[in-house]
Amino acid sequence: MKYRNQANLIAQGFQVPSYKILETRINMPNTISPRPMYARSKMAMMASDIAAPTVKAGQSKLNITISGTILLPN
Repeated sequence: MKYRNQANLIAQGFQVPSYKILETRINMPNTISPRPMYARSKMAMMASDIAAPTVKAGQSKLNITISGTILLPN
């Protein structure tokens, strides 16, 4: 919801009535970025080498970054 609110504020700042979201990127820590199809077997080997995140009892904090591209009409 906050993402769309930011897009609305940008559209208002440029004095346009609407916007269109063209692309959204969600970046989470400890994730493997997508690879081409031919690299899948290598990716499977890499995934087994990556340690799972440490989780302890109590509170945990997860930071996620969401960014994107919007189109503002003329």
